[in-house]
Amino acid sequence: MKTFYLTTLILLSFSAYTQKSIVSRDVNTFKSLKYNFPKQQNSYTNKALGDTLWSDNFDDPTTWIIDNDNQLDPYYGWNINATSEAWYNQNGFPDGINSISGGNFAEVQNGNMIGHLQAIDVVYNLTTASSIDINDLTQGDNLVFLQFEQFGALNNDNQSVLISTDGANWTEVYSNNQKAIFEGNNTSAIYPNPELVSVNISNAIQSDPTSVWIRFSWTSNFPDSTQQDWWTTYGWYIDDVKIVEALDNDLTLNNASMHSGNLGLPYYILPQFFPLSSMEFNFSGSITNNGKQTQTNVILDVTVDGTTHSSPIGNDIAVLNSDTLFTTTSFTPNASIGSYPINYSLTSDITDDNPIDNSKTDTLNISNFIYARDKAGLYGTSATGSVSNWLGAADYEAFSIGNVFEIMTNSCAGSIDVKLSGSVPNGGAIVYCRIYKYDTISNEFYFYGETEDNYITNTSQITNIQTFVLNYPIDLFQGEIILVFAGHYGEEISFATSGKAPEGSVLGFDGQGNLITPTTPENIVVRINFDPDPCFTFINENESNIIIDQNFPNPYNGNTQVNYTLTSTEDVMVEITDLTGKVIAVMNEGVRTAGSHTLTFNSDNMAAGTYFYTLSTSKGKVTKSMVVAK
Repeated sequence: MKTFYLTTLILLSFSAYTQKSIVSRDVNTFKSLKYNFPKQQNSYTNKALGDTLWSDNFDDPTTWIIDNDNQLDPYYGWNINATSEAWYNQNGFPDGINSISGGNFAEVQNGNMIGHLQAIDVVYNLTTASSIDINDLTQGDNLVFLQFEQFGALNNDNQSVLISTDGANWTEVYSNNQKAIFEGNNTSAIYPNPELVSVNISNAIQSDPTSVWIRFSWTSNFPDSTQQDWWTTYGWYIDDVKIVEALDNDLTLNNASMHSGNLGLPYYILPQFFPLSSMEFNFSGSITNNGKQTQTNVILDVTVDGTTHSSPIGNDIAVLNSDTLFTTTSFTPNASIGSYPINYSLTSDITDDNPIDNSKTDTLNISNFIYARDKAGLYGTSATGSVSNWLGAADYEAFSIGNVFEIMTNSCAGSIDVKLSGSVPNGGAIVYCRIYKYDTISNEFYFYGETEDNYITNTSQITNIQTFVLNYPIDLFQGEIILVFAGHYGEEISFATSGKAPEGSVLGFDGQGNLITPTTPENIVVRINFDPDPCFTFINENESNIIIDQNFPNPYNGNTQVNYTLTSTEDVMVEITDLTGKVIAVMNEGVRTAGSHTLTFNSDNMAAGTYFYTLSTSKGKVTKSMVVAK
C-alpha cells in the first residue's frame, strides 16, 4: 500500500472565539494552527469616498507610460484611445467601457482567438509618467484610496494594480483574481460596465508618500505556461483613475467564514445523512479599519435560520489595523434538504460613513449525498478561481491538489465530484482522483483508493461538474481525517476553486510526489460523493439469479422498500450489516417463486449511518448499501 510521510501538514484546532498559537511544522502529530485568514485586498465597489485629491481620465495619453514588452503589433498590449479594439469586442464589449468621463480609456489585449495568436511570456504595464505627491495633497494625513473604473472579464489573466514609492519596487494592492472566470455561458462573470473599484493604499505608500507611482499590469495567471491559449485575454479596460481621501469612519468586512468539527474547517455542502443535529457551526470575520478614526466596540453579527450569533463586545480596531472576530454561540442545521442563507454584518459605537462594505452573505446547502468545502454552490457555477500547477513547476509537470476533510459519521464514499476550469488543452487531458487517510500513529497519509483515469476532451466536461467513480467503494469512519484530491499528468488543465481556505487545509503532491502545502489557499472544488449506488460489495448480478433495486426512499428514516426479482424459485435470506461488518439483522424470507418481490426495512432500532443489505440464494448473493438519516 502506498504511503506518504506527513512532515509539513498543518491543520487547525478551532473554538468559538479563541485562537491557538502557531507551532512548528516539523511535528510528528497533528498540532493546532492559529486561524489565519489570507491577506485581503481592501477592495469593494460603489464606494462613496471623500474628496478627490488627484485624477486622470486618459484625455492626455502622455501622462502615462506604456510598456508592451517589445510587442509592436497594435493587437498586443496597452493602448489609450476611444475605440474598443479587443478581439471579443464584437460580442461582449462592443463599446468598451461606459465610464463617467467618456472619451479616451486604457485597454489591454493580447492577440485574439481568430487570426492574431497570443504572445506568450509577456507582461504589459501601464504606469503614471510622473510621481504623485500624496503627502502634499493630504497635508501629511496620507490616508487615501486609489479609485478607478474598470470593465472586462477574467480568463487565465492576472490583472493587477501596483503601487511604488521609488519607481523601481512595486507592491500589489489589488487583483481581479478573486473574480469568477468567464467560461462557457457564464456571462455573469463579465464585470459590470463600469465597475467602480476602491483600494486603500495608505499602508503601501508609507515609506515615501511624496512620490507615488500607479501601475496597471497584465500577464497570464500561469506565467510559466508555454501553451498559447493560456495567454488569452478577453480584454481589460480602465478609466477615471483617482486618489481620494479616506472617510473618518469606515470599517470593511474583508472575509467571513463558518467552521465545524474538531478541526474547525469550513463546509458549505453537507449530506443529509450526517448527524447534523450534533454538528455545530461557528462563525468568524476578518475586519479592517479603513477610516481615520479608531472604531470602538466593533461587533460581528451573523444571522442564520432566524437567529443572530454575535461576537463579544469590547473590540476596538485602530486606524489601518485589522482583527478577526468570532461569534460566541453556534448554529446547528436540521436534516432537511435545502439552503440556509447566512448573513454577516458589522456594527460599532460609531455610524459607518460607508456601510455598503460592512456585510457579506454565504449559503450552507444540505444535499442528498455531497460533502464539500468549497463555496461554488451545488452545481459549481459560483467557482471564482482556478489552479493548474504549483508555483515554479516546470511545464507539463504532474500535479495534484485537494482538500482535507474530517469525517463526521460512518459512511461509504463511492465517487468524487470535481469542477474543472479554463479550457481543454490541445489533445485533451487525463484527470484522476484519489483518497488518502491520515494515520495518527504513523504520522502518514495512506493511499486508500482512486478513480480510473478520465479523459477530458470537450468544453461540456469543463462547464459541468464531473463525477469520477472510485474503483471500489471506500468505508470512512467518524473522526477520520482524509485528503481528497484531483490530479493531472502534466496537461495543465485547471481545477476550480472557491472560497478562502485555512492555511494547511489544502494539500497536494508535486511531480516528484512531495507533499506540498500552499500558502493563502482557496478551497478546491473537489467533493466527496456519498451516493450509495456505487457503495456495494460482492455484487455480480450476472452470476446470480437475483436482480435487486436500490432501496427507496434513500436516505430514509422509518421504512424503506427494496424491490427484487428472482429468475427462478429460491430460498431467500436477507442480512443487514453496518460498515464494520457487524450483523444488524437477519431475515429468512423462505421460498420465493420466480418474479418480483418487495422487502421492507425499518430503521427504528438503527443509528444514523450507512448499512449494507445482502440477499442470498443457493446461486449467489447481491449486496447494496443504504443510508439511515435521523
